[in-house]
Amino acid sequence: VGVVKGWLYVVKKIPLAPFTKGDSFRTSSFNDTFSSPGYYIIHQYLRGTTGCVTEDSVLINVTPVFTANDKSDIYVASVDTNGTIEVSWPGYLNVYNYSLFRYADHDINNPVMIAQTTANSYTDYGLDPARYSYTYFVLAQDGCGNFTSPGRVGKTIRLSGYQDQSLLPSMVWNPYRDWPGGARGYEIYREQPGGSFNYLAAAKDTGYVDQLPADQDIYSLCYRVMAVSNDTGP
Repeated sequence: VGVVKGWLYVVKKIPLAPFTKGDSFRTSSFNDTFSSPGYYIIHQYLRGTTGCVTEDSVLINVTPVFTANDKSDIYVASVDTNGTIEVSWPGYLNVYNYSLFRYADHDINNPVMIAQTTANSYTDYGLDPARYSYTYFVLAQDGCGNFTSPGRVGKTIRLSGYQDQSLLPSMVWNPYRDWPGGARGYEIYREQPGGSFNYLAAAKDTGYVDQLPADQDIYSLCYRVMAVSNDTGP
């Protein structure tokens, strides 16, 4: 085997325009980034000490990781006891990043991108989930700038309370969405002295009346509602 005196690699995209040179690399090895999908040719020229040239080439098909037919779903959007909202979604292989969007129920026509992250979860701060319900959707992006389409959204539950005609604490909330099999029902929790929440009851619809003893102070009670999926649990 003779000694190689010089290398030249030329990377071209197909279809080739006349006299297209492509990107050239005069080195024994190189790295190149394909910024768009398509077919590429890598042509190799090796020149020996006698001036003879050996040529070879390889055809590469670069395909996008994502297309508009792919959809990214929110797994859950849940309000914590401190008022923050935990949002998570299934992760993708070979993802470049995720763009997370949010809109409130009083401003549904103005979604705002709140984060770009490589993680498949996000903690949202500084909101008022006791007053508004928030909806989230996410887009995944690959390294060539291709995005998925929005899939299932995640929507927080906004719980409202009042006294009914019997002066019992009653509550209503918006339905949770958007699990494939829907919500199987809801679990209601009541705060205990010290701040912990104990399970109280289950409900099929979006309302509940707490049958408290007549002598219990109902003005200092706090409740939580958790949706339960037909498919994946709370």
